[in-house]
Amino acid sequence: MARAPVLASNEFPNGRLQPYIGVGPGLFIIDVSAPGFSDTSTDFGLDVRAGASWLLTSHVGWLVEYRYTHVDHTFHGQGVRVETDLGTHHFLTGMAYHF
Repeated sequence: MARAPVLASNEFPNGRLQPYIGVGPGLFIIDVSAPGFSDTSTDFGLDVRAGASWLLTSHVGWLVEYRYTHVDHTFHGQGVRVETDLGTHHFLTGMAYHF
């Protein structure tokens, strides 16, 4: 991850506004159960995110984030092979504690 300090001051030396980006691997564990079929797939995928945190105090901030994850899964069971290509988009908001 990379974070940029914006609007730095004496009260907020790391910046009051902190935009960030991140790219890296993700570990995905999916368990599928259906009548006559059960399998668990553990695969590595991609995690990409971008967001920003606005510090309300020196330790508490409000954040917004967009995250994209992607993984290819293959399940086997009872002579059946199922291949999936899963991509998800997340839009998050919340409170952050900086220490």
